[in-house]
Parts: sequence; structure tokens; C-alpha cells
Amino acid sequence: MATEGGWREGLFEKGARYQVLKNWSQRGSVFNKGSIVEFESSGYERYDSESLFRFYEKSGLVLKKKELIWSIHDDEPDSKINEYFKKNES
Repeated sequence: MATEGGWREGLFEKGARYQVLKNWSQRGSVFNKGSIVEFESSGYERYDSESLFRFYEKSGLVLKKKELIWSIHDDEPDSKINEYFKKNES
């Protein structure tokens, strides 16, 4: 990730868990519909003009953490997250 933080850093709550709403892949990360991911941190990639968000998914018998990156371009609205994530209240 480029620079930590960024102007969209308040979109997700650190340590909160989110349900993935659809299947997609981005930046080498594969998100699967229905899986639960935990938000870790955000950053900003000036060269690509996009905010980056780092999530972890726990999987396997030994509960390995898999890093996933989701990005949103500067010209996209904040509400775009609602197409991909829903906060898990449980």
C-alpha cells in the first residue's frame, strides 16, 4: 500500500467485520460472496488516484489470515462500498 490513511479512511471501522456481497477479484485479491472479512487499514495510491482498503479473511483449520485489498477510484462515490460490503453485526 502506498500512503497510510487517505481522505476516505472513515468508510470502514478498524477491526469491524464485513460480509462480502458478491464475487469479484481485484488487485490479486479474490472476494467470495458470503465470506466475512475484517477491516485492517486504508491507504492512498496517488499514482492511480484511488483509495485502498486492507482486509483479512480467516480460513482453514489453523485459521490462517489471508490479506485482501479492495480499491475505489477518486471519481467513484463513497456509496459504492454498499455494492460490495455489508457490516456484520454479529
